[in-house]
Parts: sequence; structure tokens; C-alpha cells
Amino acid sequence: FFFRNYKSLTSKYHVYAVDLLGWGLSSRPPWPRNHTSVEDAERFFTESLEKWRQAIGLKKPFVLMGHSFGGYLCSAYALRFRENLKKLILAGPAGFNPRPTKFFASIPEWSSFAGYVAKYLWRG
Repeated sequence: FFFRNYKSLTSKYHVYAVDLLGWGLSSRPPWPRNHTSVEDAERFFTESLEKWRQAIGLKKPFVLMGHSFGGYLCSAYALRFRENLKKLILAGPAGFNPRPTKFFASIPEWSSFAGYVAKYLWRG
């Protein structure tokens, strides 16, 4: 539901809202068979973001903001391509908070797909 922030952001900034490969309305290229590690996955997504940046001709350092899993991948991008960034903003990034056991214990897995995914992602 982060899209609800676009109107206020675009009133002050030039914004590119990029769907990660395989997410939203983006294309879903085949996953390379030799990509079997977390590092391979991070490289796959960070390199695709870097290729996009080059393709649109974005030369100056820019502000990169990632939401949820995009926050995790933007952090990985910042580690690999920090010279391209002016700032990094993490908005509700996945994988950065301590596990809130009381909250997730109250969500029945069958109640929603989101609840199931949340419990799966925060499994200890």
C-alpha cells in the first residue's frame, strides 16, 4: 500500500516508482539456474536496478528509497553502488526489525496470505 504516498512525494520530488523484476507489473525474466545463494539473488536484483539507472541516463547521485523487501534490496544496492547514491531511505524495510513475537503470534496463519507470509518471514 505504499503507492498511497506517491502523490505527496511527487508534489516535491521527481519520482521513479520501480517494480522489482518479477513483482508488480514488471517483467519476469527466467531465474538463472546457477543462482543458488542469497548473494546471487542480491546481485541479480541490484544489477538489474543498476542497469535500469544506466538505461534512463541517471548520472548524478540520487536518493534511493525502498519499501518492505525493496528496502532490503536497496540496502544491498547501496553497499555495491554507493557512489551512485546521495541518500538511502528505508521505509518499513523487511528484515531490519527484531522479531515482534506478540504481534505475529496473534495472527492466525489461515486468516490471510499476508499473515502467513509475515509469520514465514519472521520465523526464528
